[in-house]
Amino acid sequence: MRKYMLILIAVLIITLTGCNIKFTAVINPSVDTVEVGTEWVDTGCTSTVGTCTTIDGSVDVNTVGEYHIEYLAVNEKEEIQLLRVVFVVDNIAPVLHLNSGIDTIGIDEVWIDGGCIANDNYDAEVTCNISNNTIDSSSPGVYVVTYQAIDTNGNTAEINRVVVVE
Repeated sequence: MRKYMLILIAVLIITLTGCNIKFTAVINPSVDTVEVGTEWVDTGCTSTVGTCTTIDGSVDVNTVGEYHIEYLAVNEKEEIQLLRVVFVVDNIAPVLHLNSGIDTIGIDEVWIDGGCIANDNYDAEVTCNISNNTIDSSSPGVYVVTYQAIDTNGNTAEINRVVVVE
């Protein structure tokens, strides 16, 4: 019995020392493009053996930009560096509201623009401008005035005002 036990232990030792696990590391799946002002969660990285940790980088979800997160996977003999790129974007257009105004005028009267207000999720100030105004106060009819606002990330919004000349 003792002879068989020693042979079994020797076979196990030879088998285990001959077994080479390949050292690899991967970045864990994640959503790496997020809308400004929303949450981003660092899902980290995983290695087949050893440890995998974040060594540098952070993401400011309140500022549009490109961010780099660096990871390091280490075992007894090797190390692997990994890089995650996270994009914080602004894809939301400004929201426009018409100011109140007099939108029905008589023939040859002057129309006074009530204007509009633009609010944006990222930019503190966005200007609302008239992009189309074809009012002919000498001719009765229904006219459309188009306002437009563009934020610093190129998101565009439009709103229309109907003006009646009678």
